[in-house]
Amino acid sequence: MRMTVIILCAIIMVITGCELIETIDAQIKPPTAKPGTQTTPTPPTIPTGAVTSVIRDHGVISVHFCQTENCADYWINFADKAESQLHCALYELNEPRIKTFLEEKQNEVKLQVVLDEDSENDTEIRELVIDKGSALMHNKFCVIDEKHVITGSMNPTVNDVTKNDNNLVLISSDKIAKLYEQEFDELWNKKKNNKTIASPFLFDSTQIAIYFCPEDECADKVIKELQTAEKEIYFMTFSFTHTGITNEILLKHNKSIEVKGVFETRQNSEYSSYHVMNYQDIDVYLDANKNTMHHKVFIIDNSTVITGSFNPSKNGDERNDENMLVIKDREIAALFLDEFERVIDEARVKVNETE
Repeated sequence: MRMTVIILCAIIMVITGCELIETIDAQIKPPTAKPGTQTTPTPPTIPTGAVTSVIRDHGVISVHFCQTENCADYWINFADKAESQLHCALYELNEPRIKTFLEEKQNEVKLQVVLDEDSENDTEIRELVIDKGSALMHNKFCVIDEKHVITGSMNPTVNDVTKNDNNLVLISSDKIAKLYEQEFDELWNKKKNNKTIASPFLFDSTQIAIYFCPEDECADKVIKELQTAEKEIYFMTFSFTHTGITNEILLKHNKSIEVKGVFETRQNSEYSSYHVMNYQDIDVYLDANKNTMHHKVFIIDNSTVITGSFNPSKNGDERNDENMLVIKDREIAALFLDEFERVIDEARVKVNETE
C-alpha cells in the first residue's frame, strides 16, 4: 500500500510540477475556533482514518460577505496587486468603480477579460472576448500575475456588490493561481475543457480543492463531500434543482443528520428542491432579501465549505463554465456559518411576519 501511494504521488508531481506532495492520516479533529476576517493556521478536517494526498503550498485565503462588508473595495484593492497581468473571466460586469479600475489598470498591466454575452459590454477594455456559447460562461474569477485569485459568488455588478447576498474569496497561492490561469487560457482561446489534474492544496493547515465545471463533474464532488457529514449540513443556494445532490441530502436527513437550508425566493419554480425538502420536514426557507440571495454555499460539520460560481443544478454541472472550491478549515467555516445564520434568521422573520 505504501509503495502504491509513493508511486501515485510521484506521478502527480510529474503532471502538476509541484515541489512537494504529502500524505496526511488525520485521526484528531481540531477544536472550533472563533471567527475572524482572515484565516490563521487550523488543521483541516479529514474523515477519521482517511488517507488523502495533498499538495503543500504557501498561501493565504480571506473571505468577505457583500451585505455586511464593502466587497468592491476588497475586489479593487486585491486586483491592484497586479504588476504584469490581470486575467478575468466574468459572467457580468457593470459596477462603475470596478469598470473604471479595469479600464485604467490596462494602461499599467496586460489586461484580458472574458465576458458572457449576457453581460453589458459597454466597456473600454481593449482586450475583450465575449463568450457566445450555448451555455453560460458563469465564472466570477480573476487571476493576478499568476499569484493571486479573486473568486466566489459575487459578480462585479452594482446589485451583487450592494444589494445581493454574496461571498468574495481572495486567495494568494502560486499553485492555485496556476490552475485558474489554465482555465482562463481555455476560455480566452476557446479550447476544449480539460480535467483538473491536481490534489487538494494545503497551506499551513487549510485544505482547498479547486474544480471547474463541466469537466470536473462538480455535482459528484459536492455529493462526495455531503457523504462525509456526521452532524450537520447547512446550505444557502441561489438555484438548487440537482436531483443527485438533493437525494444525498434527503438520505442524510433520514439518518438524523441536521439539515438546514435557504433557497432564493425568485428561483422557487416547480423544479426547485425546496418543495421535496419542505415536504420531508427539513428545516428549509425561502430567503428574505428583497433583491437576490446569490450564494452557492454548503457548510458541512462546521468545518468544510463549498462555494464558488457553481449552482447545484443540471446546467451548472453539465453545461455552464463554472468554478467551485472545497475549503476545509474551521475558521473559514465559522465565517460562512455566521453569514448563514444571518440569512436564515432573516428568512425566519419573514415567515413569522406572513403567518
